Amino acid sequence: QKNHKGAEFVQPEMVMVYVPPTASLEDSAEISRMSKEQGAVVVWAEMLASALSEKVIEKGLADFVIIGETEAKLVSLIDEMNGRKNYASIPGLTFSDGEKAVTTENENNSDIENLPAIDWDLIDVKKCFREFPHCKRMLYMYTSRGCPNKCAFCFNTMFYNSCHRKRPLKYFFEEVKYLEENYPDLTRTAYNVEAALLFFDALLGIERPEGYYKFDVLQVPPDRYIVNMGTSRLVNHAHKNNIAVCYWTINDEEKMEFLQSIGADGIITDKPDIAYEALGN
Repeated sequence: QKNHKGAEFVQPEMVMVYVPPTASLEDSAEISRMSKEQGAVVVWAEMLASALSEKVIEKGLADFVIIGETEAKLVSLIDEMNGRKNYASIPGLTFSDGEKAVTTENENNSDIENLPAIDWDLIDVKKCFREFPHCKRMLYMYTSRGCPNKCAFCFNTMFYNSCHRKRPLKYFFEEVKYLEENYPDLTRTAYNVEAALLFFDALLGIERPEGYYKFDVLQVPPDRYIVNMGTSRLVNHAHKNNIAVCYWTINDEEKMEFLQSIGADGIITDKPDIAYEALGN
């Protein structure tokens, strides 16, 4: 009811509903119903909507479903709504032609190099914080989209066509700088260059002034790189600077026990049953 009153107050012309996991389907349908009562055009997008696009249209849950990535297609949809209404010209769109659901042929994924940095001023950042082992204020950011692999259980093949693209680092660093300046209590993990700096500082015994490291968590594999990151020297140096250390992906019982013995704060594993036993419950 609170959301419904909000919709009456705002009187939106369009409502965009992102539908990731199945658990959100009922909520998404309710948001759509309330929005349609206010005369808004309803657009669904994201993983579940993409997979069930024609069913969504047939059930009357949305006026349009954008398949795959959203940004460029949404701009084209708004242009057509304000113009010729030639929706068949928009790739990767499902809509009703008056009799049945129609899906246009999809195109390649967006060129994310042409997408601007996220404007965090438009977002209540604190509502995006998530909890994670050893931190209470984690925020997900993205440096790439998609994945080159084709795992049967993953939505990647359907949603991203198994296409992996890297985001321009300048946009990522702009966002990191903004968040650090405006949310100093945000827990941040190290990226590769910072992890390498911490490693060599520990190896060479270099002492940095308090607050020099701008991250709170180091998440690395212990021995996948050309250097060994799984050492007590590194863990002790990190702890001395109030940095937690988490290792991935550890499936060997002896290695789990060793990393625990040198003071690792966390271990990421595919074998939680083995870890549960190895780490003393």
